[in-house]
Amino acid sequence: MKKRIIIYITIIIAAAILISATIFSIYKFSVINPFSSCFGMFQILSGDKEYTIVQNYPHKVVFSKPDVRLLDEYMKKRGFELSPEWRTNGGCFYIC
Repeated sequence: MKKRIIIYITIIIAAAILISATIFSIYKFSVINPFSSCFGMFQILSGDKEYTIVQNYPHKVVFSKPDVRLLDEYMKKRGFELSPEWRTNGGCFYIC
């Protein structure tokens, strides 16, 4: 009987963490898949990459380090330009 209760509690906690991570990912990054945004953040924070694409559909989401010239070139080649009024601490937004 105690094993079942522990299993149920573990399942409920795991589900709550997954739902919370999904809501945070959607709210903060507009990415439905929380694993994609988590691994993208890990790649940027660990120093492996200067930028990474975490979602392609329905819109492209790119994570980058704050001062990345490579990302600026990448975005300019695709017809985007930096929007100074939308620039935030540690991030930037591009407009088409």
